[in-house]
Amino acid sequence: LESINNKFITETIEVEQTVSHALKITNVNSLNDSWRAQARYTFSEPLQNSTHTFKCWIKSSARNQITLYVQNSGDNSQSNNHTIRDIGSGWTEVEIKVSPGANNRNSIVFNIADVAGDVYIDQVSLIRDNDQNKTELMQNNDMDDYELIDGRKVPTGWDTKTNDSNNTNPVC
Repeated sequence: LESINNKFITETIEVEQTVSHALKITNVNSLNDSWRAQARYTFSEPLQNSTHTFKCWIKSSARNQITLYVQNSGDNSQSNNHTIRDIGSGWTEVEIKVSPGANNRNSIVFNIADVAGDVYIDQVSLIRDNDQNKTELMQNNDMDDYELIDGRKVPTGWDTKTNDSNNTNPVC
């Protein structure tokens, strides 16, 4: 896991409705700088530079918005940001068309530092539109696989970083 100031802001929690798990991202207060707290999923291979369909279920403890990026995890170069608006307390399905913009993009990043409170993400999916087999590119998209790190359930394939020491360590 990647962290700054050794603070993690994500955890895997059990979701009662589906007897599954979801990614929980917590921000103690809005930092007015979306880059200061992120959750990232890194793919084993760079994404092809073509249109993909991104889907997820999302909810928040307060009405919020977050930003989704397709990014290179090595140099943080990116293209095409997508704002997910009006996230409320009920689960909402999100579907966005994304394009990496270059052949070296290998991660999906949620920037959440503008959000105060909890954001929950589940059933994350990314499929290349011109793939006739509709191969799912996200492994562990249901957050059911996790590693125990310092007593916390951290979803496999995800990492987080924060530049704010006020963000709390999650507890499962």
